[in-house]
Amino acid sequence: MKIQDAPIPHLMGICQDENEMASLPLLGLATLEQAYEAFPGTPRRNVRRIWAGRERLVQRWERMQGVVADEGGAGGRNG
Repeated sequence: MKIQDAPIPHLMGICQDENEMASLPLLGLATLEQAYEAFPGTPRRNVRRIWAGRERLVQRWERMQGVVADEGGAGGRNG
């Protein structure tokens, strides 16, 4: 499952800080420039912090999905 398709309550449960929580609306975006456009009145340094939170959240999600795939026996290097 893609992170964009995950239920928001589930994602909120894996957020570890306020920047990750604030990044939830940005999950469908691909670039930092799009994030600047999504938060037009916010200082760029703050948007960069939120974007970094998004990156951490996406990495955590991908690791979690990898664990689920490995446990299921589907995919993987030997699979």
